[in-house]
Amino acid sequence: MGSGLHVHGVYMLLDVITKYFPSPFFTKTGINVYDNELFDCIYDEKDFLAARVFKTVSDPYLGKYSFVKVYSGTLKADSMIFNPSYDMETKIGRIYKVCGKEYTPVDSIVAGDIGAIPKLNGFSTGDTISTKVKPIKLDTIEFAVPYTVKRIVVDNKQNEEKLSQALAKIMEEDKTVLCENDIENGQRLIKGIGEQQLEIIAARLENQYKILQVQLTAPKVGYKETICAEATARCRYKKQSGGHGQFAEVQITFSPSGNREKDYVFETAVVGGAVSKNYFPAVEKGIQECVEGCLSIPNKYGNTLRPKKVTIKALDENGKEITLTGRGEMAKCFCHEIDHLNGILFSDKVTKWLKLKDK
Repeated sequence: MGSGLHVHGVYMLLDVITKYFPSPFFTKTGINVYDNELFDCIYDEKDFLAARVFKTVSDPYLGKYSFVKVYSGTLKADSMIFNPSYDMETKIGRIYKVCGKEYTPVDSIVAGDIGAIPKLNGFSTGDTISTKVKPIKLDTIEFAVPYTVKRIVVDNKQNEEKLSQALAKIMEEDKTVLCENDIENGQRLIKGIGEQQLEIIAARLENQYKILQVQLTAPKVGYKETICAEATARCRYKKQSGGHGQFAEVQITFSPSGNREKDYVFETAVVGGAVSKNYFPAVEKGIQECVEGCLSIPNKYGNTLRPKKVTIKALDENGKEITLTGRGEMAKCFCHEIDHLNGILFSDKVTKWLKLKDK
């Protein structure tokens, strides 16, 4: 029964292969990194060597194997090869042809062949293998950018070193996986293409690398706010109460200071007149002060110091980084809600409580 006996679906599969799969005579073009001369790989085993590492496997028992496809020339065992991306030459040992779980050593593989090289140092998935005499570099593989972020945690510190080594091997295998240490928030982050991929990695860590109780949780987010662009506001004041009256024109400019170690820098400039410096502290305070309240503390209002414009970076529901800008009341809301996430109430920042008028 089945396709093995009655050839059900086999002809359809062969038709799909001939129609959609690339032809063995398909020409791949590379470039000589020394003189920028183009080189066409026409699957000639007597031509210059051009091959690519298209897959990397890190087996806990067999070690690292790099799977290679040869597009031009001949790749021989115990020979010198060149990585044009890093201008580095190295020597390889054995070459294997792979059929299922069987690894058969061979003397060489020629254009059109696929082979496996153990412990190929200095090469990763996507790198080109050539020779120093003719350093051909094939087109770069564009890998998808990981967008799903999770915090990865293990049950005890004894597994931390094992986890680091295992994740390094997984990143070597899969270029869409990225791991990094978030020192500021004290966490290890893992990024991938969707939650399912990260769950499979967690299962591999437990089953293949014997790291127990691997947990994927939501990452801690370090909320920060700063002025990103220059903004200017003007206001004109007139008051006539006899005599010469009063007139003033005030311009306030907000711009990045370039020094994020300081909270802010307040500078003054007077044009076309004289203003007492005793007014400057009140002006500085008035720029930052606003009225604020909260449902956590009903019927209580006070003055707080908040920026007029806030730009924040955050992660949306898909783990993608977004940028939002709030002005006026929205800027105050951003600061207010971010304080809540850090366990801070607006009452902790009130400079002066306000009294409610009786109705």
